[in-house]
Amino acid sequence: ASKLTGCAGYMNGTDAQKPPETCCGPLRDAVKNEKPCLCALYASPEIFKAFNINVTDALRLSKRCGVSEDVSSCP
Repeated sequence: ASKLTGCAGYMNGTDAQKPPETCCGPLRDAVKNEKPCLCALYASPEIFKAFNINVTDALRLSKRCGVSEDVSSCP
């Protein structure tokens, strides 16, 4: 999760607004190499709430970064 702090300011953007590589790069890396950790974050919405982020915005961010994986691939 700490690697994704660069995405915090882009969580509530519109679908047309692509976040910078400083956000998308670590997000793609997390999806590719740290999926169990990422799935655990999505499974614990209280973590997102602590940072005023909702799961829907977090999922939209992945899409805006061009990440095709979603939580459906989580166990």
